Amino acid sequence: MMYLPSHTYNGMEDKDSGVTLVKPPIVSVKIAMVIHGSTAILGSDDQTEFKLFGQKNTLDSTVTKKHMRSTYETSVLLRNARVIDY
Repeated sequence: MMYLPSHTYNGMEDKDSGVTLVKPPIVSVKIAMVIHGSTAILGSDDQTEFKLFGQKNTLDSTVTKKHMRSTYETSVLLRNARVIDY
């Protein structure tokens, strides 16, 4: 099993001939979210960085940084996805 970003999966074609390759079946989906609270936290350090899918991300300078942020990542196995027969 390998994980592919959606833009990689959608763009699977032979670069030389332009022929679309046979795409592997999608059997699971990885989902990630950054969630923040509705009220600002006073007297705390600014939270400017977080990790999603193992990559460090930094908040844009226009975003209010005084909110508590949590990340959530999960993988969902699609039901009956492995039963596909070619």
